[in-house]
Amino acid sequence: MIPGGSQGIDNDDGSSWYHILNNFFYSADGFKMDYGGHDSVFENNLIMGYPYDGQNCINLASFNPNHGHVARYNVCIIGLGGRRVPSGCGDPSCADPQPDDSIDMEKVVTLGGGCMNQSVVLAGNKYYTTNGTAKFYCGYSGKNGTDLAVFQSLYGLEIGSTVGLLPNAQEMIDWATVKVGL
Repeated sequence: MIPGGSQGIDNDDGSSWYHILNNFFYSADGFKMDYGGHDSVFENNLIMGYPYDGQNCINLASFNPNHGHVARYNVCIIGLGGRRVPSGCGDPSCADPQPDDSIDMEKVVTLGGGCMNQSVVLAGNKYYTTNGTAKFYCGYSGKNGTDLAVFQSLYGLEIGSTVGLLPNAQEMIDWATVKVGL
C-alpha cells in the first residue's frame, strides 16, 4: 500500500524497465513519468485518489520512439469525497473541507507529449469517477479532455477500458482488502 503521495509511482529522470504490479495506492495518484523515464509496465494496480493537482491515474510525458510505457488492467477511482487533498497529505482528514471546483474530478489520463506516435499501451483499465465519465488529455495545456469512446477511436488507446460511477464504500473496501492481502 502506498498512501498519500502526490504521485504513487514517479518514474522520472530515466527510471526505466520497472514492472509495477499489484499495488494499492490510497490518497495518491497512480503512475507518473517525465524527464526520460521509459519502458515500464504499470498493471493490475488499485488507485483510490482524492484529486491533488490534476494528475490522477496515469500521467506520462513524451517518449523516444518505441520506448513507451504500458498501463493495463488497473482500477482507478478518482474523486473520493469530492474533495481536493494537498500533496503528501496521506489521510482524508487533511482534505479541503469544501469541494474544489478547480480540480477536474473526471481527469484520469494525461499524455503530455500528445496522443499520436507515443509508443504507449493503455488497455483494459477501469476508471470510476463521481459522475461516471472520464477525460483523457493529449498534452498538458488542453482545457477539455476527450471522453473514452472518442479517445479509443481516434488514438487506438484504452482498448477494453471502461468508465463507471464510483462504487459503493463496501465494494471499495473489499477491493482494497483483497489487494493488500487481508
